[in-house]
Amino acid sequence: GDRVNLFSCAIEMIMACRRWRLMWLWAQALACFCVDVFSAEPFEGESCSVADVGFERGAEQGAVAALKRCGVALLRGVLSPQPLEALLEAFRSLPVTEIEAHRHGRVREHRVQTHLPFKAPFDSLEILGSGGILEAPLRAALGDGFVLDLLTVVEVAPGSAAQDPHRDTASEGSIAVHIPFHNLSTAAAPLSMCAGTHVMNSEGAASVMREAILYRPKSETSQKTKMRLYCGGRQRTKSFQVTLPAADLGNVRFRDSRLGIGIMRFRDPELEALGWQAGDEITHINGKQVKETDDLQELDPAATTLTVDVERPLEGKDGFPDPPPRLVVGAPLVVGDALLYDSRTFHWGMAHEGVGAEGVTRYVLYANFKSSLDHAGVHPEAMGTKGLRDARRGFQNYVDQLRSEKREGKGALEL
Repeated sequence: GDRVNLFSCAIEMIMACRRWRLMWLWAQALACFCVDVFSAEPFEGESCSVADVGFERGAEQGAVAALKRCGVALLRGVLSPQPLEALLEAFRSLPVTEIEAHRHGRVREHRVQTHLPFKAPFDSLEILGSGGILEAPLRAALGDGFVLDLLTVVEVAPGSAAQDPHRDTASEGSIAVHIPFHNLSTAAAPLSMCAGTHVMNSEGAASVMREAILYRPKSETSQKTKMRLYCGGRQRTKSFQVTLPAADLGNVRFRDSRLGIGIMRFRDPELEALGWQAGDEITHINGKQVKETDDLQELDPAATTLTVDVERPLEGKDGFPDPPPRLVVGAPLVVGDALLYDSRTFHWGMAHEGVGAEGVTRYVLYANFKSSLDHAGVHPEAMGTKGLRDARRGFQNYVDQLRSEKREGKGALEL
């Protein structure tokens, strides 16, 4: 349904361009954003913040709840550091031919992704953490039938740019576990993500894209705007109302804007005495939402007085929360930490700006899990070689074996 609506949107806007020959409408056609900011409904994860997901010491017990509500959970010290360090050296020592045989599709912004071969020493990895500690949050998020999807190493070379915010999949039922092979600082291309966006609907995501392309601040790139908006950093406004005779509304020039319609100028300067000004945005008139200038034609012609809801965009620190409230930066992390996130969460790899001791290639292990073998997973298009497929099945069977052993006796550590 979404694809049909977006296609129709594109055709409609392209036809409008042909009629009016206005170049900015082409941007709307290509972006296909036929929703306005106010059409995006609030979603359950909107109140999530970095404090909710385990970055504060002592919050580990909330991992299950954090992963379900906010789509992100940090567990510190859940894997043994020494085996991870040894596995990294073993990975870096693999022959080039074997590495190439296990390449797993393309990754954004010059990242390199390689599936681990199913052989020693990789086939003894604590995929579910020490004592099976990761099983509880995975089972709570994915159900008891969860399986391993992929087990890959992602390399990021120094100087690599930041990625665009993205989801690994829009389908429910996939969790990624981000496991650093060495200590990660904010300069060494850690992940950033927007907590709670795993339950953001398509209308909310489309409103972010629309605003990032059509209404972003001049000083901000589209990429930066998307990062800010997905993480809850929409520009704040001051709300107030003005009342005026209905006949005077025709003396105000409007245009479509971010929140509804914006004031361009006043034909009658005396109207400015009401307290509104050019740049203010109108969202409702007499209680009726105004999404675009055409909505002015739908106002009640019998009304003699208009009450107008006005939003005044605030600038600087008052207008733009810094950092955005839902931003989670996956650093600092140390070897043995595990960052779990729902694959529907909007996230991105940050730029690798490390210099000196940090100016080396960053290696992180990704263990992706899914609700069942029937789930498409995060890279259904990357079939890979026979060796890669065999390695994937080998690790899937290994995880199943680990879970069976826990059920039969030792039991996974519950959180």
